[in-house]
This record gives sequence, structure tokens and C-alpha cells, in this order.
Amino acid sequence: MATIKLYKEGFNTVYIIDGVYNNDAIVIYKFEDSVFKLYRKDSSKEASEKFISGAFGDFRDQDDGTFASDAALQTYLNNNTGGFSQATGSVAFDPNTIFGWALYADSETAPATQIITTTPTLLQIDGLGAGSSEVYLPSESTSFWDTTNDKLLADNDGDGYILRMGVEVISDSGNPTYIHSQLDIGGTALPTIVVSDRISTIPKIPPFSLGSSFNYFALATFITNGGQFFMSTDTGTVTIGRRTMLVNKISSGV
Repeated sequence: MATIKLYKEGFNTVYIIDGVYNNDAIVIYKFEDSVFKLYRKDSSKEASEKFISGAFGDFRDQDDGTFASDAALQTYLNNNTGGFSQATGSVAFDPNTIFGWALYADSETAPATQIITTTPTLLQIDGLGAGSSEVYLPSESTSFWDTTNDKLLADNDGDGYILRMGVEVISDSGNPTYIHSQLDIGGTALPTIVVSDRISTIPKIPPFSLGSSFNYFALATFITNGGQFFMSTDTGTVTIGRRTMLVNKISSGV
């Protein structure tokens, strides 16, 4: 099966399918005038003046058989990209390829609670709690959260995300006045590369819930290390129970 990716470039909305059919790489460009040209990258040979012309004789499928028509090639692309569909002779971008969301909640079993102290503590969410869902992930995504290592994940260099984190504060000790939440991409046991942080004041006697929102993007360091959440208090301790994280992907770097 071909490996195919989708890209968007500049103001001319150039879509590129970068795939391989029996070692022959191809590229499909979409221009503003909706005229499509199909090339074999290995020889730079133009195979068709228009995408819908049906002149695909130079291309072979994974079983080494020629595509009998433009519809046959279109079906193959639809089955292997998830990002293109044919409508009135054009190729349209499917936003579900890039945009989507997932919710991760902790089952509160291992550990059932976390004690937050003045030393930054890694937030743990196993993704097994009630309400957890990856049903609406973008089709290009496999997950937004590493439930084993408690890390945010990103699909591509340049992606953009919005995150809503919620915790249930069930008790406190030593008169803490706030909780400090840090999004770190250093990949170590304590924060070293903090890219965003929030201060949440403790408004009343527990129990109560606190929420924080973060906008973030993924570049090379994020892709390599993932994103970790650390929480700490100004003084004393706070015990948290239910932990949730809602992640929305709002843009793609490809």
C-alpha cells in the first residue's frame, strides 16, 4: 500500500500527494484554476494535462496492474489518503484529516490521587477514566496523549493545538494559595524547557475543581520529547483526584 501525505503551500493552495506506486513516486498539484497536472517524480514526465482526463496509463497499482480509468485511480487515492474526495471533477480537502479532538481522563486507580507539593510533580492521566475518547481524532493522528509516559504527542512539526486541563482538588494542607501548572518540553523528570504556565488560585476550602487552558505548537523539540505537565504549590500541599485533559488540534504543519 502506498504511503501518501497531504501538504498545503502558500496562497495558491497547492495540494501534494507524495506517494509510491511500485517504486514510481508521484505528485499531484492543485492550482487556483482547478486544473490538475500529474507527474512522475522519478522522470518528471507529465502523465496527464488534467486530473480528470483519465490518462493514467503510466501508473500502476500495488498489484502491478494499470489503472483502467481516472475513477479507478481516484478510488485508490480515496482509499489510501483519507484527505481527498472527488466532487464535480475537482479534488476537495477533507478537514477531518487534520482537525479533531480527544479527551483523556484518569481512572484514579494507580495512583488514585496525586499530592502536589512545592516541588513540581508530573501530572498523571492513564486515559482509562470515564469519558475518555479518541473517536474524533483527526484521521492523520493516532493519539494526542502518551498514557504510559504521561506526555502530550504531536503529529507534525508545526502543528497547533488548544488544550483544556481539569483537576479535582479534594484536600489541602499548610495553607497553599495557588497551584502552578507548567507545560514543559524538556523530557526530563523536572521542568527544564517551560513553554507555557498558569497560576490557579485556590478559591475556597476543598473539594472543588480547577481548570486551565493552554495554546501550544509543536516544533522539533516537542516532537522529540513530547509535552509534560508539572504542577506545584507555593506552600503546603494539595491532593488532587480526577484529572482530565481535552486536546483540540487546530492546525497542521504539513
